[in-house]
Formats: sequence, C-alpha cells, structure tokens
Amino acid sequence: MALHGVGASIGDTIAPLCVGALLLAVSWQTLMKFHLLPALVLAFILWRSLGSFYQESRPGPGPGLKSYLSGIKDMLKERNILAIMVTGVFMSMGRLSVLTFLPLYLTEDLQYTSLGLGFYLMLLYLMGMVSQPVMGVVSDRFSRKVVLLPAYATLGLLYLFLPATTNGIQLGLVIGAMGLFFYGTGNIATAAVMDLSASEVQGSTMSVMSVFRHVFTLPSPIIAGVIATEFGTEAAFLYAGVLLLLGAVVIFTIKLPPKPAPAGD
Repeated sequence: MALHGVGASIGDTIAPLCVGALLLAVSWQTLMKFHLLPALVLAFILWRSLGSFYQESRPGPGPGLKSYLSGIKDMLKERNILAIMVTGVFMSMGRLSVLTFLPLYLTEDLQYTSLGLGFYLMLLYLMGMVSQPVMGVVSDRFSRKVVLLPAYATLGLLYLFLPATTNGIQLGLVIGAMGLFFYGTGNIATAAVMDLSASEVQGSTMSVMSVFRHVFTLPSPIIAGVIATEFGTEAAFLYAGVLLLLGAVVIFTIKLPPKPAPAGD
C-alpha cells in the first residue's frame, strides 16, 4: 500500500508545479478544458492492460449474502476497528480542510503567485514519496501503532505551527514536514483495519471504511469555512491540528497487534 501511495505521489508532486506554471500563460478556464484528456488516456490504458488479468484470475464464488452481512456486523463490533475508522475520519477531515484553505492562505494572505502556490503544494506531496516506503516497512516490521501514533501527533502539531511561520523558508520546512505524513498515514491506518478484519470481507471492509470516512468528512470544509470566516484563515489550520491530536489520543488508547500477522493466518 505504501508503494502504491508513492506512485500516486509522483503525479501529485509534478502536477501542482506544472499547473502553476501553465496558469502564468493561460487562463484556468482554458486549462480545465484539457484537464480530462490525461485521465481518459490512462483509463483506457488500464482497461486494456488489466481487464484480461482480472478475468483470468477471478476466484470462485465468494461468500453468500448472509455470510457477507455477518462478517460486516462482526467487524463493526470490533472496538479497535471502529477506533481506527474514527481516527481515519479525523485524518481526512483535517486533510480536506488543509487542502481547501492552504491555497487560499498562500495566495490571499501571503500573496504568493500561482507558481509559488504550485511549488509549496509540490513540497506537500514530494516528501511523501520518500516517507511512505519507510512508514510501510516500519509498520510491517514492528506495528501499525508505532507509525500511527507519532504520525498523527506530529502532523497535528505541524498544522498548529503552520500559521506561525514568518518567512518562505520556515513555511517550506513546515509544509515539507507535513508532506512526510500527509497521505502515507492514511494508508497505514487502512492497513491496520485490514489486519483486524477477516480475510473473507476485506474488500467489503474497505467499502464500509470508505463510506464511513466520506460521510463524516464531507462537512469538514464547511465547518472549517465557518471557523475561518469568524476567526481568519489561520484558524482553519488550528481546527485541523486539533482533529489530528484527537486522533492521536484515540490511537494511544487502543491496542493493535505488535506485528501484523502474515498473509493467510
């Protein structure tokens, strides 16, 4: 999962800088007209290259509906699974708020150009390319909690410190440090849920976790917007920081396996 995240981070790293540079030459309306083309090309490539693979490797009949629902019910009874899902909600709420208000903060409050905005957003993803494999190896070798607890706590403190930066270098260091945990932490949390769920319903577990996360995450930018309107843009980052620190407290209170069980156990 960490290596998969690196692949996504490569595109996320390149895109902000390229888009920021292009916006200096063309309008955002013109750029949006061509935004869909790369996605369509990649979708076609994936369809052609992976379609036959999944048809050939399709397993036999899966569990019946009754077994499926029973597995989901048992999963939702697990305190640790619910706790990790809640921390995942806190992570997503904070991340979405930061992604919503960081561009506004950089362009309106700090007066950066679109190229400068692209540079700082690039930093946010660039550092994840380095950290995600390390986080994955450490969590596989020791435990998910060894990675999750310091990651949540550190990211929460970085969100709180972001408005206190006084120059571009400090801002770059804080955003780069945020990037170390910005996306990789979510992958480790997902892996932790997979460790605790039955193998027969792991696909369903992902679905339930995704729905759970999205339902509670969607209002977060609105909440952050109300806070930012009342107290200033910087308050949105304080809101995100508090959410991550709450997630760290929840992780501290739960027990996770000291080492993930090997596949098939």
